[in-house]
Amino acid sequence: MAEGIKDPATSGWQNGDYEIINKGTLDFSNAPESTALYSLSSRLKNEGAIKVGNKSTGIYGEYRLDTPKYDEDVNPSPTPNKSSIETTASSSITLTNSESSAIYVKNLKNVDNKGSITATAGKTKNLGIYAINDGTANDTTGNQNLDLKNSGVISFRRCFSSYLL
Repeated sequence: MAEGIKDPATSGWQNGDYEIINKGTLDFSNAPESTALYSLSSRLKNEGAIKVGNKSTGIYGEYRLDTPKYDEDVNPSPTPNKSSIETTASSSITLTNSESSAIYVKNLKNVDNKGSITATAGKTKNLGIYAINDGTANDTTGNQNLDLKNSGVISFRRCFSSYLL
């Protein structure tokens, strides 16, 4: 399920704190080089299960300063977009093959993983959580602090070359 919020002051949305919410199962195990959830300058929450295959990403989140604001047509000082990723304790991301990442973020301020991240035994070169700040989409100084919280379980059994960065 995805909900686009045009105006947070308007009621009617069930999950007003997030633009993207997964409550089901996304199985991309047989889809190489795929992304299960993609979030650009928006708030994403995963409550479900994600499975990805070879050279794939479970959740990709990116913040870009040039993303249009929901109220920029009517407001001379538009409301900034918020960008974050949260996974709940009941959620899971499974890397079923090699060279994949569970969560990959670029220029985000908040990542909160409470769910499980697992790589299938014997698969290699997998990443749990990868975060990069290239300094192009942030405030005027180019600095960005990432608030990364992990209270979930990251389990890579017999996965030679698997990383949590």
